[in-house]
Order: sequence, then structure tokens, then C-alpha cells
Amino acid sequence: MVIPPVHRCQGAARMPHFPYPTPQAPNVQGSQPRMPACIRFFLYAAACLIATVHAAPIDVIKDALDRNPSLYIASYEGSPALRKQLISDLTVSDWFELVTTDKADYRMTVVHLAKGTSETMQISVVDAASKPVVQFTVRHSSGKDQRWMVHRAVDQVIEKIFQAPGICSSMLAFTKRQGNTKEIWMSDFDGTHAYRVTNNQTYSVEPAWSPNNQYLLYTQYGQSSTAIVQIDLRNRKHRLVTRKGGLNSAAAVSNSGKYVALTHSNSDNMELYIMRLSDGAMNRITHTDGVEASPVWSPDDQTLCYVSDAHSIRPTLYLIPSSGGRPKRLLSSSAEAVSPDWSGISNKLVFTMRVNGRYVLALLDMTEKNNTPKILTEAPGDWEAPSWLPDGRHVVCSRRVQGRQSLYMVDTLYGRATPLHAAGGEDSLPSASSLF
Repeated sequence: MVIPPVHRCQGAARMPHFPYPTPQAPNVQGSQPRMPACIRFFLYAAACLIATVHAAPIDVIKDALDRNPSLYIASYEGSPALRKQLISDLTVSDWFELVTTDKADYRMTVVHLAKGTSETMQISVVDAASKPVVQFTVRHSSGKDQRWMVHRAVDQVIEKIFQAPGICSSMLAFTKRQGNTKEIWMSDFDGTHAYRVTNNQTYSVEPAWSPNNQYLLYTQYGQSSTAIVQIDLRNRKHRLVTRKGGLNSAAAVSNSGKYVALTHSNSDNMELYIMRLSDGAMNRITHTDGVEASPVWSPDDQTLCYVSDAHSIRPTLYLIPSSGGRPKRLLSSSAEAVSPDWSGISNKLVFTMRVNGRYVLALLDMTEKNNTPKILTEAPGDWEAPSWLPDGRHVVCSRRVQGRQSLYMVDTLYGRATPLHAAGGEDSLPSASSLF
């Protein structure tokens, strides 16, 4: 049997999207039998395509409710190419509004010096009252492209002014579809300088970064099973991580880097497991007759958020201790809620929610008791598979419009969406690294 490729319910649920007829909702009353969990796993996305759900009361973040502080580049000396990169990084990182007048909240002066093998950028920023707020020098790292010097410089400006990590020195891993295959690609944070990292000539999907950026995990589809594979980014060697047959998918590395949460099934049920990376030992976390999927770790690694339909007709989000225990439903809304990601910086949970027949991005602050999500995206299309960038404010996701997918960055503070560079094919299932 050839197993069809996985798509996270094409973005929506980190569950597979298979071209089968739309199933009827499983009967959950009385003692009548429920549709086998493995079949529901394959049929979720088809159901997603026609289900129209009205959510509980939802707060909507309007575009440009407020603005970022303005920044004026008062003086620049040096390479025109690096000036172009600087403007691009400051624009796409979305912490400042670049202006062409000195009547700005901040004014920046830049001097790029290149002498022999030594290359530096000197950055100084003053506020509207001409009070110095940032002053530092970034040196070019041997073996890296010059653009990385600019990435690090902009990240330092963001960190020093806003006390938050930047995003420019992050990288993206994502799935690119070209023809009848899907492979894992990587790029800079803005989607530029993309290149392929797998060549399996099959479906290689769901990339996930290790906390130290040394390796990626992804799901690879074979003739009768799926496996979790590790790519060592230092030497590009691939290693099989899962040793059990059957279906293995949706790997998520713990913040400690010691464990991987994943879904596994070699019978009827898709269940959550935690694997110890050092020896491959597996610990089963859930025991239900439903489908569990899309696990993500809390910042302290003590809790998993995941998707399940075990106690509801539609898949929704649950929390469970990473050591096992009783799951707790997260949302009171009856809407489908899938594909979560949990920020270790802001302690906020972003996920995909089905509202009025389409997928939107939604947000929960896990430090608050309120479980009413805020909707982040109102523009047309299906917004799917969000992944936090290192600043805990922006997410990268895919957007499907008229059947075609591409990558976007979405600001969870003001709701702005920025298309990221694409280089042919269709891009989906993005995953953002920590800072390099």
C-alpha cells in the first residue's frame, strides 16, 4: 500500500490531507461504534474542506491599530549593496516604520568599513531628543556572506531598543512542492537565498528545528510507512530517528533538546509519544480511541499542547503533562482548532482555526485565564501552519489562495501580513529556527 503524503491537514492541522470522499461526522452517542481512528486520520482534511463552523466570541486584531516607532537612516557610509540589505532587514523584521524625514522616533547612523580581511559595521541610534540609545560595532564572520553581518546588526538594534530577540538571524525550513514531490528547503528569515536540503524524490514534510540549530527533523513517506528523519546541518548526513514501523509524524523537539514529541501508530490509533533522543526509548502519553496530532512543548517542557478529536466531533486543542496524565481541553469554542505552536519568549500559543468556512490564524496568551482566541488574519485565503519566529511577536505561516500556497510573516501585535520571497513551486509547513 502506498501511503498518501502528509500536509498538516494542508497546514491546518498538521494532519494529512488525502483525496478521499468527505466522511460523515462520527457518531459519539450511546454505544454505537466510532469510525476507526486511523481512518479518521486520513480523512480529516477532506472534512475540513467543507465544514463551516461558527466560533465562540472572538476578538479581532485589525490591521494597523497602532504603529511601530519610526526610524530614519540619517547617514550611511559604505557598500550600496549592504545599505540595500539593511533597509530590507529593517523593513521585513517589522519593528520599525522606515521614514524619509528626520522627524522620527529614532535616527540611525551607519558606517561600513572594509580593510583587507577586516570588515565591520558601526551602528549608532539616537532618539527624537538626540539622546544616544544604541551604539555598537558588528564584525563580519569569516565564512559567512556579508548579509549575515547586516542580519546581526539589525537584531542587535531590536534587542537593545525593545529588549526582545530579533528575527533576522533566524532561518526558515519549509516544504516546497515541485511537480509530484515535496522536499525540505531552507532560506533566510525573509525567504531569500533558498536552497534544497533533501532530495528524496518522495514526500518529505513537516520540518522541525532543534533548539541549537544543529539539526532538523522531518517526516518522510515511504511505500507503507512514515518515518522521522534527522538531518545534521553541519555535515548534511541523514539519520533515521524512529525505529518503530507504522505511521510516525509531527516531530517536535523539546526546548532542552533531549526529547522529541511525535505521533505514532502501528494499529488503529494515532497516539502521542515522547522519544528520548539519546537511545530512542519511547513513552506513550495518550490512551484514547481518537486521533492525536501536532504536539508542541510549553516553554518549560512540562506540558504538551496537541490536537485531538477523542472527545469531540471536530479536532481541537488539548493540554497534557509531558510525563502523561489527564488531558485538558483548552478552548470552549466548538470551532476546529489545529496546528498549534507555543512561543518560549512570549508564552503565547498561535494556531489555525476554522471560522466561517476558512482557516485563520488565532492567538492565545497562555499567561491569562481567558481562553477566547484573538483572530490575527482577516484577508482572504486559508492561513495555515504558523510557526513562531524568535522574537515571540511574529509568526511565519503559509497562505493558500486559489489553490496555491506561499509563505507569509504575520505580526501578532498589529495583524500585518508580509509576503515572503518565493523561488518557484509551492511553499508550506514552515518552521523558524532560533537565532544563528
